[in-house]
Amino acid sequence: MATRSLSVPRPGRQVRIYADLPHHDETWASFLDRIAAAYKVDRGFLIAQITGQSESSRYAPVQGRLDAELYDGLLEALQVDRERLPNNSRGIAPNSMSTLHRAAYCPLCFLEDLNKQRTPYFRYQWAIPLLTTCTEHQCPLMQWRRVRYADHRILPLTWATDPRSSRLSECTWLEGDLRVIDSVRSRQTDDEMFLCLVRRIEHELIETDIENQTWRETHGSDYALAISMALRLGSIRFHKSAVPLAAHMRPSVGQSCLFGSAPSRRIQTWKQAESIIRTSPLDWRRSVLWFAAAFRYESEKPMPLTNGDFVRTGGEAWLRSLERVTDATAQRYVRRTAEAFAKAHSHHTLINKLKLELTCTY
Repeated sequence: MATRSLSVPRPGRQVRIYADLPHHDETWASFLDRIAAAYKVDRGFLIAQITGQSESSRYAPVQGRLDAELYDGLLEALQVDRERLPNNSRGIAPNSMSTLHRAAYCPLCFLEDLNKQRTPYFRYQWAIPLLTTCTEHQCPLMQWRRVRYADHRILPLTWATDPRSSRLSECTWLEGDLRVIDSVRSRQTDDEMFLCLVRRIEHELIETDIENQTWRETHGSDYALAISMALRLGSIRFHKSAVPLAAHMRPSVGQSCLFGSAPSRRIQTWKQAESIIRTSPLDWRRSVLWFAAAFRYESEKPMPLTNGDFVRTGGEAWLRSLERVTDATAQRYVRRTAEAFAKAHSHHTLINKLKLELTCTY
């Protein structure tokens, strides 16, 4: 798309926008951002031009469906009908990441976009709270560094006007993120051992339907309740000076950007923990998911943690390592969580046994 200029609309004059329509898994916010990049304006100015309003609402994030005035103005500017561009949520649900934390991206997806000579765009899957892995490439998501406000991610101008692989270096951090991904995928570091557990638990927790732009949490899993308890246990602070367990027990990895520490000193209660993940940075969400995976799956060999310990995940060894760093209050929740996993495991084993017996009978 060549760079064009947006002029202030006058009475009886319509703004005309030349742009490719959104990709099947692209969010509305991403679509508006790449149009804004192509016209060398910010999203607030673009929306003001489309709707004919002032820029007073320029900092308002885009949530799910577009409001009626913006949607109608966008259809007119693009000169398309509602059938070609329906006003659906495009994968953004009420329980998606808060707009202040929708900055995750997959470097391999962006590289693939540039290789196909299309402007890199943000997928709705990257706004799912319990996903820190790209569903396409199975690599860890990284943090997009240039955000102006709310969910407005700023792309290099040349990516919007002349996207191609030779423009990769226009983003100063993308090549570094690609090197991190390459080291993990080639198993050059211990990171892959930890990330494997994170991927397993994400697959168990989330189902995505890319073509229909939907996703859901798989509450039907035998382990869903136990995993939910583990996520809470890892993310909350039991008293003012406490460090959340997921921060204390997080992996010691070569790529320190992958697993982060707790972002805030606020005390979180057991009930409040439901909303913590949705408003947390990417690296901290990955740490909490790993903590839950450490309850769920047993590792073949001891894993190094930032507190200096080497522990096996799952089973008694994991519980003993937790009890050494917790007080009486926290230990109660540790035992409750362990009991929930034991109950889920018994139920899962029984169901599989019944299925086997039925299969043998018929």
